[in-house]
Amino acid sequence: MFIAKYVVKYVMTRKKKLQSNKKGNDIFVVDQSHKSYIVITHKVKTGKSTKKVSEQRLSIQATRKLVELLNKTNALQEITQVTESTTVTHPPFFQRQQLLLTPALPEPPKVMSQLEKRLETCRNIYKLLKTEFHDLPKYRQSKHVIHSYKEKWIHHRNGRTERKMLGTCNDRMGSELAHCHHKNHSSHSFTKGLSQRICYKPSRLLTLPFRAEFLSNGEYDRDCVYNQSLVELVAHESAHHVINGKHNKRFRNRNRRHQEFLRKCELDGRLAQCEVL
Repeated sequence: MFIAKYVVKYVMTRKKKLQSNKKGNDIFVVDQSHKSYIVITHKVKTGKSTKKVSEQRLSIQATRKLVELLNKTNALQEITQVTESTTVTHPPFFQRQQLLLTPALPEPPKVMSQLEKRLETCRNIYKLLKTEFHDLPKYRQSKHVIHSYKEKWIHHRNGRTERKMLGTCNDRMGSELAHCHHKNHSSHSFTKGLSQRICYKPSRLLTLPFRAEFLSNGEYDRDCVYNQSLVELVAHESAHHVINGKHNKRFRNRNRRHQEFLRKCELDGRLAQCEVL
C-alpha cells in the first residue's frame, strides 16, 4: 500500500511544497504549491535518464477520498487469505484514481407506506380503465393525489391581495370520499394545475376495501356494480372526467359502463394485478 502511505504522509500533511519519492524505477513528484489542488507527476527511471509518464491534477477533496478508498481496499486485502502460489498484482497508481469516477451504487428501493400503496392501487385501476375508454384524460401520476387543503394569503405593497394554494387541493373535502376537478376548473391562478385531478380522502383510502361483493340485485344495482370500494370509487370519479355536472342519468350510465368493464377484468384476473400489497 505504498501509494496510500505516500499520499497520506506527504499530501495530506502538506509539510513541503515539492516532494518526491522513489520505489524501484517509479518516481512520484508531488507539487503542493497551489492552494486548491496538487500536481502528481509519475516518472520512470530508465538507465541514467528519467522519462515522464503522466501528470495529473487532483483537488484536495479528491485526494482525501482516494486515500480513504485505498485504506479500505488495503484493509480488505489483509483479511483475504491468499495462498503462496497466488500473486496479488496492484494496478498502477493512476488507474486506481478511476475508481473515483465509477457511478455510485443505486439507492435502495423506497418503502411505501400503507396510504401510498392504496393511492398507487387507485392509479393502477385508472390505467386499466384507460385501456378500454380512450376518451378519458391521459394518465399522469400528478393527477391522482391524496387530498390536503392549505392556503396562504399574500398581501402586496400595491394593495393587491393574492391567495396561494399550498396543498394539493383548493377546497376542503368534507364528507366526500373523493372529488374530481374538471377541465374548465383552472381559469383562476389559485386553481392552476388542478385541471383533471382526482383528490382522494386519506382516511377513506385506508378503510375502503379493494373491491366489494358483486351486486347482482339490490338497491345499488341501477347505478353501480360494486359498492363502497376502491374499484367503485375510481370508476365513479373517472366518469366525472367525461360527464361534467351532477349525478344525472348520463353520468350513471357512464359509471356503470366503467364498473361492468372492471367486473370483466376481475373475472380474467387483470383487476387483481392492480392491487399494491
